[in-house]
Amino acid sequence: LITGHLFAQEIENLAIGDWESHLPYHYFSYLTQSETTLYCATPWSLMLLDKEENSVQYLSKINGLSNTGMGVIKYNAPNDILIVTYSNSIFDLLTPDGNFTIEDIKTDGNFFDRSINDIYFHKEDFAYFSTGFGISKFDLINRRFVFTLDLGIPVESITIFEGTIYAATEEGIYIAPDDDDLNLQDFSNWRLLDVDDGFPGAYGSSQIVSFQNQLFFNLDDDLYRLENGVPELVYENNENLSVQYLTAEGRGLILGLYCGTSCNGKALYFDENLQANPIGSPCLNRPRYALEDSSGRIWFVDNWSGLRETNNYANPCQSTLFNSPVTQNNSDIAVRGDRLYIASGGVDAIGNSIERSDGVFIKNGPDWSVINRWNTPILEQTQANVDFYKIALHPENEKVYFGTYYGGLVEHDGETTTVYNDQNSSLQGAVGDEARERVSGLAFDSNNHLWMSNHSAMRPISVFKNDGTWQNFSVPSNTGLRHLIVDGNNTKWMAIDGSGQGILVFDDGGTLEDISDDRYKIISESNSELPSNEVLSLTADLDGDIWIGTTNGIGVVQCGTGIIEGICGVNKPIVEENSIDDENAYLLEGETVTAIAVDGANRKWCGTTNGVFVISEDGKEQVAFFNQENSDLFDNTIIAIEINGENGEVFIGTNKGVLSYRSDAITGTPQNRIDAYAFPNPVRPEYEGPIAIKGLAENADVKITDINGQLIYETQALGGQAIWNGRDYNGRRAATGVYLVFSTSRGLGTPDAIVTKILVMN
Repeated sequence: LITGHLFAQEIENLAIGDWESHLPYHYFSYLTQSETTLYCATPWSLMLLDKEENSVQYLSKINGLSNTGMGVIKYNAPNDILIVTYSNSIFDLLTPDGNFTIEDIKTDGNFFDRSINDIYFHKEDFAYFSTGFGISKFDLINRRFVFTLDLGIPVESITIFEGTIYAATEEGIYIAPDDDDLNLQDFSNWRLLDVDDGFPGAYGSSQIVSFQNQLFFNLDDDLYRLENGVPELVYENNENLSVQYLTAEGRGLILGLYCGTSCNGKALYFDENLQANPIGSPCLNRPRYALEDSSGRIWFVDNWSGLRETNNYANPCQSTLFNSPVTQNNSDIAVRGDRLYIASGGVDAIGNSIERSDGVFIKNGPDWSVINRWNTPILEQTQANVDFYKIALHPENEKVYFGTYYGGLVEHDGETTTVYNDQNSSLQGAVGDEARERVSGLAFDSNNHLWMSNHSAMRPISVFKNDGTWQNFSVPSNTGLRHLIVDGNNTKWMAIDGSGQGILVFDDGGTLEDISDDRYKIISESNSELPSNEVLSLTADLDGDIWIGTTNGIGVVQCGTGIIEGICGVNKPIVEENSIDDENAYLLEGETVTAIAVDGANRKWCGTTNGVFVISEDGKEQVAFFNQENSDLFDNTIIAIEINGENGEVFIGTNKGVLSYRSDAITGTPQNRIDAYAFPNPVRPEYEGPIAIKGLAENADVKITDINGQLIYETQALGGQAIWNGRDYNGRRAATGVYLVFSTSRGLGTPDAIVTKILVMN
């Protein structure tokens, strides 16, 4: 059914321009199955579990799906088609002939609620969609809709039984003959089952299935079957539980009952004698869906983590976790070598903690782990257990620091975790919320002192010195500081919350204990060209310039600490001949710039609420633009961006999870490295992508010649990496042979030197 590269690839095998997902597979919302495969939906992607081998594959927007935001999924066995629905009412048909995206439910008609609630297959080739407006019948073979009924109320479930279509709604069950000659778009051909049919005068129904040649359904929260045309009670629910699902794919009928957030739900298995058997103990908590396969195994998904299963309805169930982040949440990203860190906390629009307890997700090579309240008891004991918000990596050892917006600073050193709060550091509680030490920014200076913004504290700047001592500082501004960075001169830059102030610049004079030489400056719209006082992101580029992301584009400071002395101010870069009206415009004017990262070529990757803009070194040119319409980006709202300078992998945190992109720039060195190499190498006939030469001096001049010394191509390295498209100056693919790569370290006056060779095969 599904073809292509479904497994995550190691970054060296990930071609330049390719994407990789880092999505969670801990929480599942829906299930469907073929004879061999269990398809498990998360809100963001799919997991395919081989029932016999227990091996998994992952499918997302990056490798086959059209969207994120999964809803109902259903497998049609006769045609080997998997239907994947999305929250935006689009659905995909994943077929042996390819994947097809259908948008009609989203785009056609004048419907208020277009949600897809369920799918029912009939006569092998037809799918009935239960929707927020009514019913749509779809021809799977010809990929077209047969009819659409606007019922005016949501239809939750459909079944066709003994020549009659049954549609469950909150107002009751509607029926109509299953007659191709009847106009089922005409509501007059439908009728409600009511007291004349033995049904209550007022009731709702959400689930309806056929089992053992009988029709089963819920009336409110009790289970019934249709007996001689009238409802007969099968199970009376006296526990104040609501019906969540009703499935009949195996030998039994499974009823799922939901309790909400205050207690556990339960599931019942009705055997061939309709004897009710409790199932799912001890790992059923907040049931979402369940089904039985042909071998008698029952699979459950739950609001709590893990895929749950039991090999027989009479046996206890067990929960399995899969190698992935715990959730899609992210607030900050850090990377060192092949180790990735994702903080999952958050802050609301007015600066309060949102109290996420997911923790920090760590990817070490292919393996994921987590640090949170559930596996690190000291976090719970010290109330540093929620909203891991910022990350800083120690420059000279393996220690990692996490700023929580709830309980201070967390230091992690291998197996040891230490918490710093108002009891053992200079951190303070927020004014008005004294129990919470809110760390809203983290950065090391060149002396390995760790600086942090302590949001809303009386003295909101703290430093954890390299000798293990602490110190804090008062400020002449609003104390709501966040997004702290330290530039190459050890000057601290922080965003100030509130509409009237923009940035606080702090210079300690190089003497932490002597506060008499401390200098501060507030930069705002009133005293500079700052595009907006609402500053959301800050970074220093490779030249030491400070790039400032605001709700109205970008400002740049080009003299660092000199801004305190008035040597320079904030500039708004001008983009020449923008794509809208061919006139000059300020860089990203009108865009909300939520994140900025700098790659090895000193280009700026700017995350916004409309996608990612890649800007040239000087800010005058847009190099690239990614959004969810033109790329594999999960969502246009960008939360964080971090770049691995060693290999050019750009990690992008979105509202719907983290993914990465293999860019064409890496961090360079002063001279060419002796281990410079090209990849792929050899270049095989089927390969059409870019060829990268890695390990070059920063911004080196690069020439490629054939074995006879004839110049084929020349370019300049992007940081420490040059890109060749495998063609000569005339656009012709290079002939089979060995090609020499010469590189000159720019500005050093050194002659060309061969750094590597490339074998091209045609």
